[in-house]
Amino acid sequence: MRKNRVITILILIFITSTGGYIFYQYKRINKIINKVEINHSSEILEINEETNKESKKLSIYNFVLFGLDRREKSEDARSDSIIIVTIDEKNNKIKLSSIMRDTYVSIKGHGKSKINHAYAYGGPELAIKTINKNFELNIQEYVAVNFWDVIEIVDLIGGVNVDIHEDEVKHVHGIDKVGNYNLNGSQALDYSRIRYAEGGDYVRTDRQRKILTTMYNKIMNLEDKDKYNLLSQITLNIETSMDNDFILKLASSVISNKITSIEEKRFPLEGEDKKIKGVYYLVTDIEEMNTDMKKFIFN
Repeated sequence: MRKNRVITILILIFITSTGGYIFYQYKRINKIINKVEINHSSEILEINEETNKESKKLSIYNFVLFGLDRREKSEDARSDSIIIVTIDEKNNKIKLSSIMRDTYVSIKGHGKSKINHAYAYGGPELAIKTINKNFELNIQEYVAVNFWDVIEIVDLIGGVNVDIHEDEVKHVHGIDKVGNYNLNGSQALDYSRIRYAEGGDYVRTDRQRKILTTMYNKIMNLEDKDKYNLLSQITLNIETSMDNDFILKLASSVISNKITSIEEKRFPLEGEDKKIKGVYYLVTDIEEMNTDMKKFIFN
C-alpha cells in the first residue's frame, strides 16, 4: 500500500512539474511571438472543403512556410521560398512540399503571374488564398521568416552540417573546396539561396529543404526542456498567424511523438520556362501539379 502511494506521488510530481514547465514556456512564447492577424474564414482563404475533411479524417495538418526577402518588416516582400509543411500525426511524419516560386498561376485580382508575387500583392492572406485556389488545399495558417533572420536562427542551434559540391563552392563565403561543413548562419543563407549552379531553381529548393531538415533533426536531438527553450528563442525571428495555444500544442505533439521521419519533394514535377510579355515564368499543367501535390501530402 505504502509502495503504491509513493509511486502515485512520484507520478503526480512528474505530471505537475512537466505541466508547470509547459505552462511556463506558454507564458514566455505568449510575450514574444510576432502574431499577425488574418481572416481565417473558409470563404476568404478559399479553403477546399473536401481536402479539409480528408485532413481531419487522416489527422493531417498543413500550414505554409514563407521565406521572405526583405530587410525591414515594413517593406513589401515577395515570398522567395514557399514550402507547405505537413504534420501527419497518425503516421508520425513530416512532409515538406516546395512550390517553385516562378510557377505561373492565377492570382485573384491580378490575373496570372508568378506565385511568389501573391505575397507582395496582398500579404500572407492573398498568398494563402492563391495556394488554396490553384491547388485545392486547406491552408489556414502560415509562418514567415525573413531570410536575414535565418542567420540568427541557424547560429542559435550551433550551425548546420551540409555537403558542399563543386558547383556550390564559389557561392558560399569561407568555403574553398568540396566537403562536409558545419555552416554558420551566414553561410547557410548563402547555401540556401544558390541559384546559378547545376539544376538552377529546382535544386535551390532542395537546398532550402535540406537546411530545414538538418535544423529540425538537430533540434529533435536536444533534451525536451532545451527544445522548448530554443523554440521560445526562435519565435523572436518569425511571424505567424497561429495563436499561442496552437503553437505549443503543435510543438508538444511533435516532441512527444518524437516525429523524426521527414519526406520532401518539390512541385511542379515538370514544367517549362516560357517568356510571356517579356517575363520568364515556369509554366506547368496546374491540374496535374494539384494531383501530384495531394498524392504526396495525403498518401
